[in-house]
Amino acid sequence: LRGYEPDELAGRSWASLRIEYRHTFLHDLDLNLLWLFYVHGLAGGLFAEAALVSPCDAHIGTVDDLAHGFKRNVFGDVGYSLRVLGDFFGVSQSVFNVDVAVPLVRRERGCFPVEGAAPATPRERFPVGVSVYFGPVW
Repeated sequence: LRGYEPDELAGRSWASLRIEYRHTFLHDLDLNLLWLFYVHGLAGGLFAEAALVSPCDAHIGTVDDLAHGFKRNVFGDVGYSLRVLGDFFGVSQSVFNVDVAVPLVRRERGCFPVEGAAPATPRERFPVGVSVYFGPVW
């Protein structure tokens, strides 16, 4: 999930669901950036994501307490993605994404504690997640 920090959703197993509405702002550009990247369009995407992440010490449903139940281990975020569509070296279709997401649920999870340090609480976390991707479209 793009709204969370990498250490927030560690667990033994997970299942995720993503829904995204993609749209194009400009689709007939032909910008040459130093003969390395050819920009063909600008697009965006509105997305919502959810995940069921098991705790680090057991799988969901194997231990009968609240920490291992479904309600405690469901997370979600919503956000927007700005995309630059083009070709890398004029050959390989590529995309450059900048995603901004807001987590809907934040909970304390202590999968990888640092010795001598207190685990980060949800209030100490950055309120918005930003991720950048450059590579193939798939």
